[in-house]
Amino acid sequence: VAALHELVRTRRLVRRKGRALLLTKRGRDVMVSDEALAAEVASSILGEGFEAAATELFLASMLAELHRSARDRANEVAVALTEEGWSVRGEPTGSPVPLDIVERQFTRVWRDCLLFGWAAQGQPDHADLTPEGRLAARVALRSVGSAPRTSN
Repeated sequence: VAALHELVRTRRLVRRKGRALLLTKRGRDVMVSDEALAAEVASSILGEGFEAAATELFLASMLAELHRSARDRANEVAVALTEEGWSVRGEPTGSPVPLDIVERQFTRVWRDCLLFGWAAQGQPDHADLTPEGRLAARVALRSVGSAPRTSN
């Protein structure tokens, strides 16, 4: 419930009036169709900056290859982030991205996938998506790929 509350508040789909939460105009627009709601939720799990980069790589990994553990995916993403030039904790570019930070981001992404029924729960050591999750991952990645470029 807390994760869902955070999602609708950060995406400005609801507003508070006294003790009640009310749908905003944007929230009403998103509720018009299942596709609009799915697109909004899928794009919301990406985050920004380092979190977005890590999440994109996790989603791409889960789309590309089935039956891999969360640990394997986190190792793969940590290497890719390092190769892309990401650095954390004030370390110089090229320093390995710490695995614990990448695993923490994967945990957040996986929590959101579980919340929306996008995470497959068959094998305990596999971090895979359901068919709906695979669709949501494609929607999220497409939203990134088709978004206007931002200048830094």
